[in-house]
Amino acid sequence: MLIFLTTGLSSVERRGPQLMVEPQNRVEFLNDTRTVITCSARGSPEPTIQWLKSDGTPLTDREGVVQVVNSGHTSQVVYQPFAANHYRQDIHWASIRCLATNTIGAVESRECHIRASALQRDIHSECESIK
Repeated sequence: MLIFLTTGLSSVERRGPQLMVEPQNRVEFLNDTRTVITCSARGSPEPTIQWLKSDGTPLTDREGVVQVVNSGHTSQVVYQPFAANHYRQDIHWASIRCLATNTIGAVESRECHIRASALQRDIHSECESIK
């Protein structure tokens, strides 16, 4: 006697990730503004998105400074406003890219160069106004 086992074939086509929204090549902002960088991908199964620093290590949250927010097929890096004395070159003058992966494959965005500038108070003007 022969027994045939069949597995259900999915009607959903499986495909590797494809970027739908890619971060800009360069993002410049001042320390008194909130800045959001977005990456979005599609695929089947749905890809997961992570952000990588230029050395290939994952970008992680830094409370009150930068946060990675994932929602479905979209991921955002949110840079919070910061005091000039909290400027961090490794965060505010860096390069990042997004990586979308699923069981079929992976796709990586172009590098996004982050350039934050810290506003400095004009101490000379403040001293003159006190006189």
